[in-house]
Amino acid sequence: YNIIKSKDILNLYIYGKEGTGKYSLGKYYINKYINNDMSNNLNNEICEYESKEILYKRGNFHYEIMINKYNFTDFNLIIKLLDRIVYKNLKINKFKNIILIKNIHYVRLNIIKLLKTYIEKYYNCNIFIFISSLNIPKEFKGIFTPIRIPIPNYDEFINLGKKILELENIKYKIVQLDYIYKISDNSLVKFKNIIELSYINSYEKYKDVTDNKLKFLYKLIKKNN
Repeated sequence: YNIIKSKDILNLYIYGKEGTGKYSLGKYYINKYINNDMSNNLNNEICEYESKEILYKRGNFHYEIMINKYNFTDFNLIIKLLDRIVYKNLKINKFKNIILIKNIHYVRLNIIKLLKTYIEKYYNCNIFIFISSLNIPKEFKGIFTPIRIPIPNYDEFINLGKKILELENIKYKIVQLDYIYKISDNSLVKFKNIIELSYINSYEKYKDVTDNKLKFLYKLIKKNN
């Protein structure tokens, strides 16, 4: 908590189980640093090397990369990407460049060592935020501040649901929040999304949701309100 609230910005290694809000915490940290909402200022970019490519997002003050098992393996492609997004000199604006990388646990050892080289060489101009499901590897110890995000307990889930709905002045029943908790699989992100789907937004907004339980829940709650 003190690290997040501090005015000094640090390299962060945020880790914990899926759906605990690691990415949200990373975004909050960036927004606090630049004193602005950066969520709507991201453009898709592509870095290519020979026949391979990687998609990343570029904002006014930061970059985001989402890693999977396959897109962050080519050594030369990663070098080209890092040379493109890592500041070698501090820009005219007062902010350091921030690079947020999700799913860093997929990265192989040779790429970890490459990242470490860039982080140590250009630390004066860049801040790195890594998000992972696994604990910090030994290669990153000493250059990152690790933050573990625990899974909230039942009462914390329910209190979050109450707060979201009360802010929207929406009536609810504890039994409904209890059901949402049970089908959210201890995922804070899924819990929040189901509440927004069921109470706040229309179901049509979530066209990517195919879970029949969510469709049933949506109809049930709408019937009771």
